[in-house]
Amino acid sequence: MTQGGDDVGECESKGCTVLTIIINLPAYTETRLKHFFVGHAGVGVNGEFYDYGRGHKGNGEPWWDNSHNNDGSARNPNKAVERGGKGLTTEGAINVIKRLNKITDEDFFVIKTCICKEGADEVEAYWKKLYKNLGKYDNTKSNCTTHVRDSIAGMTKCIITKKKPFGLDFYPQGYLMDLKNFTHSCGSNQGKKVKIEHLENKALLK
Repeated sequence: MTQGGDDVGECESKGCTVLTIIINLPAYTETRLKHFFVGHAGVGVNGEFYDYGRGHKGNGEPWWDNSHNNDGSARNPNKAVERGGKGLTTEGAINVIKRLNKITDEDFFVIKTCICKEGADEVEAYWKKLYKNLGKYDNTKSNCTTHVRDSIAGMTKCIITKKKPFGLDFYPQGYLMDLKNFTHSCGSNQGKKVKIEHLENKALLK
């Protein structure tokens, strides 16, 4: 199921590239309504997927990127993964949510936007720098969503949206509301709103 907007159109053929944002929200239950901050977010850029979560003793660490192989299959936790662009690919992350979509009652959203290559390089540079110094996880200042948000908002070469943020964009659900105002900044659909793909919940359809 898709929600309004336009797809990336002619993107790479126009010298641009696709940025993929993934939002994961728990089932629409009382828990989700009461705990607005639950869920996960990650970003795929230049073929690689990056994300952030709470690790041992509150330290930040790559989340899906640290627990899956390149293709999205589950990784042996005893086998080390080389960081810095050698973990989960963007395509692999899509495989992860497709698999989870079949066995859980959670919601998954995929947003693809066409941006300039210089902007994509800026986003990737943000994550490579973060992966070298992951720091401490913080519920409102340093979590999965804030890093996706900041890596994209920090682009100086491409402007995705100029609209005022929703105000709760440090949580997955709040950031998803902001994404509805995102626009393509490059390619044939430049200036048009992005399309939000909502994966139908296969577990609930059984």
